[in-house]
Amino acid sequence: MSSVAIVQSGMEVRMSVVDHTTALGRSRFVNTTFDEDDVGWPWSMTDDTTSSFDKTSAADPTSTVWIVVLSVAAGVTSLVTVGGNLIVILSFTLERSIRQPSNYFIASLAVSDFLIGAVSMPLYSVYVFTDKTWLFGELLCDLWLSLDYTACLCSIYTVFCITVDRFCSIRMPAKYRAWRTERKVSCGKEPTF
Repeated sequence: MSSVAIVQSGMEVRMSVVDHTTALGRSRFVNTTFDEDDVGWPWSMTDDTTSSFDKTSAADPTSTVWIVVLSVAAGVTSLVTVGGNLIVILSFTLERSIRQPSNYFIASLAVSDFLIGAVSMPLYSVYVFTDKTWLFGELLCDLWLSLDYTACLCSIYTVFCITVDRFCSIRMPAKYRAWRTERKVSCGKEPTF
């Protein structure tokens, strides 16, 4: 527990806070001060809506190394996502023997995940590593958010369709295989996009 002094409209109020984020999350307070022995965070509240980052931690070489490591990890993750899904898409497109009705769902999942890896992940990484500042304009921000939400929901719905397809294949194999055709599977996957 730490002691927190809050100044609001000229009144000083003392209260105990178990979680430090509780005091920081209230933006209507004019000035929030902490006992320096209890709190070792690298930021301090300057007014009711902004926080300033401590200058010594920004120049710390370990934070720069950490940002580079995270940037490389985000880039590698994005490249692996794009590469793996591109292989699935090309395999489905080039090899006719794997174009079975149940594999249409896998191809649909690969397309949505490819979009996430090619567009959503890199732009989000840039957004995070620039201290949550959008650098690319309002139109691209709206397009990115729309594509990100749509591709993620499409991916989730496709996984649901794969689950239902596999359940029906196991629960009633003969009846379901006779019922499942390319046309019916296409009608099932198209609403996800």
